Amino acid sequence: AHFLASEVFDNGAATAEEFIGRRIAVADSGACWRSGPTSHPVFTVDEDMAGYVDQYVSAVRMMANGGELLAEVAIDISGVTGEVDAAGTADAVVITPDGELQIHDLKYGRGKHVDAIGNRQLRIYALGAAEAYGIAYEFDRVRLVIHQPRINPGPSEWSLSLSELEEFRGEVI
Repeated sequence: AHFLASEVFDNGAATAEEFIGRRIAVADSGACWRSGPTSHPVFTVDEDMAGYVDQYVSAVRMMANGGELLAEVAIDISGVTGEVDAAGTADAVVITPDGELQIHDLKYGRGKHVDAIGNRQLRIYALGAAEAYGIAYEFDRVRLVIHQPRINPGPSEWSLSLSELEEFRGEVI
């Protein structure tokens, strides 16, 4: 589902429905499109997957509000955690024209609900993204968003100021 969403964002596709019937192979190094046999687990994009991914894609595009939208972004968090080469991948990073940094996380499973409020992983990613993009963009607030379309049709959100986010940095280190 993450790979499919990234393909929709990166290839300018209108919806994930355009990919129904395509096969996604998942290997240790990531996912890729496959037409032939593979020894890795393979998922075929069906209407269910396309529908749930489209819920996520639509919500992110709406929240981006004409801003910069980056999918599957590698975030250097070593400056946040103090660990050498620490990194993570944000499912989507958005910088809106009105000064908001958004970190989006797609949870595709049907397990337990994950709340954006107080979410440590997203706050760490937000700190890393603020370091990476703060030179090129101006933003004064942060919105953390968790999308769980197979559990809830609407995302869980939490907004905080940059100063509130910076207070969290001391807890992480």
